[in-house]
Amino acid sequence: MAIVAAGGTETAGALWARFHERAGQPAWVTHPQDFISRPIPPGTAALILSTSGRHHDLLGAARHALKSGVPTHVVVTAARSPLVALVRDAGAENASFTLPTLGADASRYDLHCTLPMSILAAHIYEGGGPWADCFEGDPIALPAGLPADVVTLGVGLARPVALDFAQKCRESGVAPAHVSELRQFAHGGVMAVRPEHTWLVCCAMGQDRGYLDRYLTQIPENVAVLRLETSGNGVRSALNLLARSMMTFAALADRAGQHPDRNRFPSWASKLRLLPLDQA
Repeated sequence: MAIVAAGGTETAGALWARFHERAGQPAWVTHPQDFISRPIPPGTAALILSTSGRHHDLLGAARHALKSGVPTHVVVTAARSPLVALVRDAGAENASFTLPTLGADASRYDLHCTLPMSILAAHIYEGGGPWADCFEGDPIALPAGLPADVVTLGVGLARPVALDFAQKCRESGVAPAHVSELRQFAHGGVMAVRPEHTWLVCCAMGQDRGYLDRYLTQIPENVAVLRLETSGNGVRSALNLLARSMMTFAALADRAGQHPDRNRFPSWASKLRLLPLDQA
């Protein structure tokens, strides 16, 4: 399964891909331009995640998949959208799913699409429910002060959590952030010039925590470490870890006084977002 996502839906896409792999089939997350430019392996289905169902890049990815004869499914939070109409009219082997949003207050932390899409993925691969108890728990205590640089580390089902935390740091303007994993980080190249100003955000589940314990004994004491972890290994634990990570970031954003909806993006950045792929 090729999962096409961009922006806030990328976290849900990464989690969805991990669930699909656990079910025994390969999956990967790709951005629209990369999806269009690469060959599509035989037997691949496309899953396109979109909040509005209107962005031209995702519409272009859907047209490319359908033209290539790839079964295409879309998940949106807007039933009356061009993406839904495109897939609906393309044939019975394609499908669209419309999810509710969490309201305007959730948009500043980009929860309005991430959580509903993640819950849908859990329903598909794990079945049953309810899933509300997965989102219980308190934020994890933050290190003192504010970071000048953030490195998030994670593998397996914890990798989407690392991706989400780093993305939120960048989009809110809290700090520059990079995503890595433990072994790759050991090769260097992502640490700030002054390590004492860097936060290591370590995301781990289940038995990976044991390796994390040994790994962190080598980290100097002047490097701030934030551990986002859970003892479980399954889908429910992954949802819980993602939720607690989001709450923890919200506490960091409050401390920094920075939120995505308060950030002032330059006008040229908005123009880039609206630039169609075929003219880029």
